[in-house]
Amino acid sequence: MKALLTLALCAVLLSGCSSLASMGKSRAQLVAEDADVCRSYGFKRGTDAYASCMFEMDQRRIDDNNRRRDRVGRALIDMSAASQRRRATTCTSRGNSFGTGGYRYGSATTTCY
Repeated sequence: MKALLTLALCAVLLSGCSSLASMGKSRAQLVAEDADVCRSYGFKRGTDAYASCMFEMDQRRIDDNNRRRDRVGRALIDMSAASQRRRATTCTSRGNSFGTGGYRYGSATTTCY
């Protein structure tokens, strides 16, 4: 369980290193895709409307990445809480003990699960 939590934590930290972890695309690819979308809306490069469109596209990507990181973080917190809940332990002892006057000796085996 600790290994799984460590692996998940590493994934969160690594995804935070770059907001461009969007499907493994480079920054240039993302900008080109955003430019295509903005031009498809009819905005002309060099205008305020085009700049606003490009800003909105970038902001949406950042927001999406933040939501993904939040979901992973919440999942890690849930996993950690679940692993820390106390589980009932049942122990069974078998063996012989002999004694008088409150003193006991002998052999016994205890198994807990």
